[in-house]
Amino acid sequence: MTTATSGSVAVNLPTSSSASSTVTATSNAAATQRVTISDNNGNQLDQFVGSGQRSQIGAAQLSGNAFQVLLEYSTDGTTWNTSATRVGGPYVIGSSGFAIVVGENGDDSDYNDAVLQFAWKSS
Repeated sequence: MTTATSGSVAVNLPTSSSASSTVTATSNAAATQRVTISDNNGNQLDQFVGSGQRSQIGAAQLSGNAFQVLLEYSTDGTTWNTSATRVGGPYVIGSSGFAIVVGENGDDSDYNDAVLQFAWKSS
């Protein structure tokens, strides 16, 4: 894991720019989580919003190998705060690849309030 950052983080996958990845977002918090995925030009590719423990808040297939991820949370449904963020990976095991972005609201230090996983297969 990298050190915690605040704001958008880069996720660069060791795949071709036309490769497809499955992204899955999960909430582990009472506060509403918002996960925004953009390309490196700032174009929003997807956004997931939700709350709850072990609650999948979104999933999608994305093309590309370079992304910007912003994790945010809201306790009142109106004001969005940037989560402290850590990035793990990318990891390649055999033909499977994974990268993970985790966020922390600040009410504890478990870094699981929002979890975004990228998964892909190489040929």
